Formats: sequence, C-alpha cells, structure tokens
Amino acid sequence: MVEGCDPNTAFTRRPRVLLAEDHPLVQQVIHNIVDGCCDVVGLVTNSDEVLESACRLLPDVIVLDISLSGQSAMQLLPHLRAALPDTAIVMLTTLAQPVYRAEALARGADAFVVKGRAMTDLLPAIGEALATARLQRRRA
Repeated sequence: MVEGCDPNTAFTRRPRVLLAEDHPLVQQVIHNIVDGCCDVVGLVTNSDEVLESACRLLPDVIVLDISLSGQSAMQLLPHLRAALPDTAIVMLTTLAQPVYRAEALARGADAFVVKGRAMTDLLPAIGEALATARLQRRRA
C-alpha cells in the first residue's frame, strides 16, 4: 500500500495523472490529494491543451475540470475517449446536479467528483475509473 492512501484506493503501481484545472488554489489542493498515490505528470489550465498533452504524456488518468477555459470539457470528452480509449477520465466540478454527472458519463467520463467532496471522493473515483478502464480493455 502507498503511504497516505486509503486501503481501498491503494494501487499496484502509481498511476500517472494529467491534471486539467485552471484555478491555482484548486490545482494545488487536487495535486496534494493525488500526490500520495499518483504521479502528476502534467498540468494544463486550458481545455485546448488537454488533448495534445494527453496524447503526448499518455497518462493513466485525466482529472478534468468541467469548466476550463476554451472548448467545453463536455465537448472535449468524446475526443479524449476516441484518442485515448484506455485512459481513465475523472470529471471534477462544482456542479453537483445529477444532470451534469449523467451527461459527463454519457460522453465518456469514467467518474464524476464534486470539488467540495474531492478530499474524500477523488482517490476512490480514480481507483474506480482505472478499474473501469481495465475492464473495458479486457472486453475489447
């Protein structure tokens, strides 16, 4: 088990994470949350940078803020899924309404986390998203 991780979210190896978040304070908080269990391999602050960075860095997980500047993250999801079918995508948002969760999952996200619950929900969501991505690879 990786020190600092909940036993339910321990990984066999440290997942590589691309963090897409435009608010500096939230970037730091999210980085601190995932740093104990994951390697943050990139940080982007604009949705126009996400696809290029993801294709270059090939992360295991993309933590994607729903409201980045540039193209809508919801519009970006199908492009990410098409380009990187094995990469887990966790949407991060302040928008807690179920309609946003349903839309994100329908467009290709593997998990959905409300920022106010990131301290408790983000690492389990990353673990679930990675498990979902592995299961999809086995079925393919």
